[in-house]
Amino acid sequence: MSSELVQFHIHYDVNKHFIPMSDFLVAATSAQKIIDDLNKQFFNGQLRYQLMTLPPEDGTFLKTIGIWAVKVAVAGIVLPIAGGVSMGAFKALSGKSPEQYGEETMVALRDVTIGFFSKEIDELERVIPKDLNLDRAFKAKTDFYKSCQRMESLRAIGFDNTKNFPIKKADFSKHITLDKTRPLESDYCLYEAIIVSPVGIDKDSKWEFMDKKYKRKITAYMRDEEFKKSFLSGNHPYKTQGDDDEVKILVEYKKELVNGEEKITEISVKDVFVLNNKILKNIPENFDHPVNTTFISPKKLPMDEMWGAA
Repeated sequence: MSSELVQFHIHYDVNKHFIPMSDFLVAATSAQKIIDDLNKQFFNGQLRYQLMTLPPEDGTFLKTIGIWAVKVAVAGIVLPIAGGVSMGAFKALSGKSPEQYGEETMVALRDVTIGFFSKEIDELERVIPKDLNLDRAFKAKTDFYKSCQRMESLRAIGFDNTKNFPIKKADFSKHITLDKTRPLESDYCLYEAIIVSPVGIDKDSKWEFMDKKYKRKITAYMRDEEFKKSFLSGNHPYKTQGDDDEVKILVEYKKELVNGEEKITEISVKDVFVLNNKILKNIPENFDHPVNTTFISPKKLPMDEMWGAA
C-alpha cells in the first residue's frame, strides 16, 4: 500500500476566526497522543505516520489534521488482545469492523480517533475493556476538553468540516476524567553505598546515601525497622571514625502507571545487609535483584523512535 494522506477535523464553533495559540497547541498535542495510543493498542504500534496541520478554511475555526502514512508496516488491521476483547472497542469507536477497512489502515486509525474524541467518558469506559490500556489517550482527551472549557468564545465542538457541532460547551465536562492509575511491580536494586545523612530521631523521614559505583545520590525512607530501631538505640554509631560509613542496602522502587506514564511513588531501603564490613543479616541465597542497576526504558515501538516516548 502506498503512502497516503488522511484528514480529520477538529472544528471549533467560535464567533471569530481564531483561537488562542495555547489551545491550538493543546489540541495538536492531544491528537498526537491519542493517535499514538490507539496505534499501539489496536495496531500493535506498527503504523508509521506523521501528523500535519493543514490550512484552515474561512468561517468558524477549522483545525484540519493530516495523518501522513510514512510506511504501512502491516497489511490490514491487527488486533492485539486474544479472544476479541479489543474487537468490540474497535467497532464501538470506528462504527465498522476491521474487515470493512481492508488495507485502509490509516482511515481506520482516523475513524477510531474521531470516535475516541467524540464519545463521552462514560460510554468510552463501557466499550473499552480495562485490559486495553488507553490511559494516556484518556488524559490527552481530558487536557483537550479542559482547554475547550477555558475558551470563553467557544460554543461547541465538531469533528468534521460541516456546520454540525454536536458537542456543546455544557457537555464538555462529560469528556473529562480523573487520573487513571495502574499498579506495577517494584524494581529492586542492591547498592554498596555511603551514608550521607541519616535520620537520628524516630521520624519517618528520608535518609541520604551515595552510590559508591556511580556516585549518585539515593534519597530513601528507611523501611528496615530492625536496623532503624538498633540505629536509634545507639547500637550502630554514626561517624565514630574518620572514614565514611559504608553500607550494603537493598532499595525498593515502588511504581505505578499514572495516565499511562510510569511514575516512582516511593524509594525505600528494604534491608541493610552490611554496615562498615559488619554483616547485620545475610543476603538470601538465589538473590536475583539487580546490582547497581541503571534502569532503562522498555523496548520502543516505531512511533517512539520517530516522536519520542513522551
